[in-house]
Amino acid sequence: MKKHIILLALAAALTNAPQIARAADAVPKFDIARNCKNEVADSAGTGETLASCTKDEEQARNELAGQWSEFARRALR
Repeated sequence: MKKHIILLALAAALTNAPQIARAADAVPKFDIARNCKNEVADSAGTGETLASCTKDEEQARNELAGQWSEFARRALR
């Protein structure tokens, strides 16, 4: 799940050139609660809970935020 949000953010940032400049300013925002509700519903029986999904997604977003400026520099080269 952690890789899921990182891939979504990078895809959103790299979709096309005009969006790259805007997306480079800040990490894209996702509705983590809604995404996790859907993820938990789709993965019934795996043991993942809403709380564990939310924690993983927030941790992934925080990690991405810490690296965002590096992605932005690379994208704008």
